[in-house]
Amino acid sequence: MLYLRIKFFVKYYFKFASELWGLIFNHALWLCICWIHVIRSASSNFSYFYFFAGIVWVLLTVFRFIKLHNLISLALKKQPLLEANENYLYDHVSGIKFYWDDIEEISNDEYVLLLKTYDPSKYLSQFRRPIDRFYNYSKKKKVFKISLDYIKADLKNLGETLNNFSILALAIQEGKK
Repeated sequence: MLYLRIKFFVKYYFKFASELWGLIFNHALWLCICWIHVIRSASSNFSYFYFFAGIVWVLLTVFRFIKLHNLISLALKKQPLLEANENYLYDHVSGIKFYWDDIEEISNDEYVLLLKTYDPSKYLSQFRRPIDRFYNYSKKKKVFKISLDYIKADLKNLGETLNNFSILALAIQEGKK
């Protein structure tokens, strides 16, 4: 008896997106505010406006950096952001493997991949930080969100491609049993 073992996988890598330009702009604006503060405080009385504006910009930068930290490190290491094989769909940014037999439905909006799972609690416990859970899971829709802003792929057909992958993967898993 001849067994044919099919292996398939696809990897999606990083592309530079507008949100990173926003982060760079945020840093530049914060530096400008600090310099204005230094120049103005040397010539006149101390102004609290520049001090508090600087604090607000620092907080915004910190929250953005927390969101983009894993993404930037993966891009610098030239590792894939999203990977699909015959067993799972792996979101490297959040570090979670979504197994095909647990996924009920895959769809995508313009820049977000939506994964509806049979048992969301299984994956919610894998998030390391509460802020990651906030960014990546919608309680209202009961779906996991994977941002496609930085993924180099045909975004219009990505949901359909991954649906086809899931069907093929489940067929391969059934063939193994």
